Amino acid sequence: ENLRFFTLQPPQLVVESVAGEVVLSWPSTANGYLVESASSMTARDWAALPQPPMLFAGRFSVTNVPSRDARFFRLRRE
Repeated sequence: ENLRFFTLQPPQLVVESVAGEVVLSWPSTANGYLVESASSMTARDWAALPQPPMLFAGRFSVTNVPSRDARFFRLRRE
């Protein structure tokens, strides 16, 4: 009795182009996540971006230089 179960939605990764760079951001309430990148959605070799996220205005963000090749990004819980 008096138990409640909640389902938390995973954080949403937002991708924006700012001053010629790619800025990836997610809410600061989603602590313990890192951004990974791969050349395809089905790749097995997702790699964490080398730069650590910065906290600004209630969001974690990572700035990445765009590439000529297609890149896919995702958040993964550490």
